[in-house]
Amino acid sequence: MAAPDVVWATGNHPGASSTMTPVAAVGVPGPARLRLRLEDDRAVAGTPVSPHRWRWFQDQLMRELAKLMTTTGYPIEDEPLPSPMDVPPTINLDPMATGDIDIGLSRIFDLGGMSQLGYGPRPGWPPIADQIVAVPPGIWRVNDDDSFTGGTMRHLIAALGPGISVVERSAATADDDDEEIADSRDFLLASNDGGLVIELPDGSVGRAPYVLPYVDPTTRFGLAPDAAISFSVAVWDLNAQVFESTAAVVDDLAAAASAVLQAAGHEGGDTVAAVCRWHVEQLEARRPIQR
Repeated sequence: MAAPDVVWATGNHPGASSTMTPVAAVGVPGPARLRLRLEDDRAVAGTPVSPHRWRWFQDQLMRELAKLMTTTGYPIEDEPLPSPMDVPPTINLDPMATGDIDIGLSRIFDLGGMSQLGYGPRPGWPPIADQIVAVPPGIWRVNDDDSFTGGTMRHLIAALGPGISVVERSAATADDDDEEIADSRDFLLASNDGGLVIELPDGSVGRAPYVLPYVDPTTRFGLAPDAAISFSVAVWDLNAQVFESTAAVVDDLAAAASAVLQAAGHEGGDTVAAVCRWHVEQLEARRPIQR
């Protein structure tokens, strides 16, 4: 595997992973707790990762997170399903659920995940305007996978056509004041709709897991800055172990994940396990020297 020329994210924040030196945001200590949604096998359906390896990955991810912050896992199977007799029809934004009408809408961030650049269609989905024409006038409920800021719901509601009234909003996971939320699929490379949607240098978008160098975990779910590199090493190592049980190459991954790796200089024929190991080595070389 050739050594990539373009590697590190270049976010516009001093803590961005372009420097590989996590910097704590002034006055932002980070939450004490993390609520982690544990998705079922739909997160890897159609990918090179087997359901068995996916469950193993989630278990190991929980172990790594628990070393660094109080982490509670919430299996998606335990989430209550609304009764169609009790609620209006649903416009669904949650990638791990279905509604009467599903809309693929994503926030788009800069490399590093420091700044939100706007909204766009979920990678692989049609433009938002083409999706919302399927929503007829009437009374609707909007469902999302989380409601950390509620911005995605508000953006969708503002884009809906005349005669569409949203009378209820719901989310699979909601946070408390001292708590962050995340989805387990956001840490596995090329899981279905997993990872952060980021804008690449050529203006296209891709998806990257919530670890350095492409996404700063300090920003995404409040990990302590001095743990960002070691946690990222651990997660890339878990990814390597998952993909070592496959023969997958970069070209076999979902287009949005493959785009990130190829923008960083990896070749389509490189094995995914080797790419993950390469990231482990690069991050290991940037760990602060322990004194």
